[in-house]
Amino acid sequence: MQTSSNNSKKAKCILVMGGPCSGKGTYCKKLAEEFGLVPLSVGDVLRGSRLIPDEEGIRLDGFMKEFEQTGKLMPMEEIAYFLEKEIYKQGWEDKIFLIDGLIKAKGGYDYWRLALSKRLENKFVLYLECSKSEMLKRMTERSKTSGRLDDNQNIFEKRIETFFNRTHPCIHLLKDTERIVEIDTEMVMDFVYKEIKDVFVKYFPDLKSKNEN
Repeated sequence: MQTSSNNSKKAKCILVMGGPCSGKGTYCKKLAEEFGLVPLSVGDVLRGSRLIPDEEGIRLDGFMKEFEQTGKLMPMEEIAYFLEKEIYKQGWEDKIFLIDGLIKAKGGYDYWRLALSKRLENKFVLYLECSKSEMLKRMTERSKTSGRLDDNQNIFEKRIETFFNRTHPCIHLLKDTERIVEIDTEMVMDFVYKEIKDVFVKYFPDLKSKNEN
């Protein structure tokens, strides 16, 4: 794989943060459809990479099985490696990447500050705010059709607790070095998306909407 040391330019990205069912996937998809931005869920990148039957995929599968069985966090070096590999695949210099799920705990924040921020240019952190009660309400609706094993009350409450105990404090830490844009996602979806879109147009004035005639 080409490494970031071979490229003097930083890849442009936005760190997307928020609790479960806060709308990260929904709004990243909308931004991708309208502006051609590239949504990268770290979880999806890892799940896809582990299925590749080569030495790297086998190594990653081992880490992920340990995580699934013990809850032990994967090394950030591994996560960053596969994320950067996917960014190169999509076009390191040519795209703007919406990265969801990179910073989930203090270790992720530390690795971002000390290593990844030197290779990725983050314009701002998009934090999608959502209350616990609203997350649970959305989970209940999603569970009716999703078929996901983690869409049940007990597991979902644990995920929300983990978010507020481990991930949310990282947002406060990021305020020391990053621009934080907070969006209330409990409003009407179209209004929420307009607010998000206005922020992107402000920081990326060259963005062209595919919806414009």
